[in-house]
Amino acid sequence: MRNVLSIARRECRAYFTSAIGYVVMAAFIAFTGLIFFLIVSQPQAVASMDGVFRNLAILLVMLLPLLTMRLLAGERSGDQGIGTIELLLTSPITEWELVLGKFVGSLLYIFALLAVSLIYPFTLGRIGDPDLGTIFAGYVGLLFFCGYCLAFGLFLSSLTNSQIVAAISSIVGLLVIWLSKFLGEVGGGKLGWLAWWSFMDHHEDFWRGLITFSDCAWYLSFIFFFLFAAKQMIASSRWR
Repeated sequence: MRNVLSIARRECRAYFTSAIGYVVMAAFIAFTGLIFFLIVSQPQAVASMDGVFRNLAILLVMLLPLLTMRLLAGERSGDQGIGTIELLLTSPITEWELVLGKFVGSLLYIFALLAVSLIYPFTLGRIGDPDLGTIFAGYVGLLFFCGYCLAFGLFLSSLTNSQIVAAISSIVGLLVIWLSKFLGEVGGGKLGWLAWWSFMDHHEDFWRGLITFSDCAWYLSFIFFFLFAAKQMIASSRWR
């Protein structure tokens, strides 16, 4: 656990000392601020975060791969073309500690972003009477959503030495998984099973204020699967 926390602190600190961390934060704050302003400025505005949560999902699909692209691909390539993955693999840490440390570090950064956005529910509480239960469920859903995207991006980052390839493949992969929901709906009975694989099919209940065991289990299962797959890729690199 000590190694996991040490790696997590290092990764989280790296986001706040690098340009990409501030770019992602600026984009996140600007986008959520704009969406929130458009919602509350409507003549018959409702004190709800539903619109923010819905529109934020597509932004996160584009932004989160920028955070994960450097986690393992960056270790291989390095800033000067000489990676540090060899040093990590020969240090007294396990593959699980490395993967979990990097995942937890990126998740801590997401916690910081979501903490900044708490100003919007606070503002709604000052100007209206929002359903706090629905807002809480929305934030829980965002954490699961971000965890899924981070784990997926971390896995793809373990497959390549190129940060650009890791970022683009993660964005494309997440969009394909997203669109599988619509393919399942259009295809009806024959392709209906595709919707189950889409994270959006399990995310919408959180927007409605519902936290179900099945949706939580789905997210946790796939997060574990992608982290395990990344761990296996690192283990194979250790013996090459």
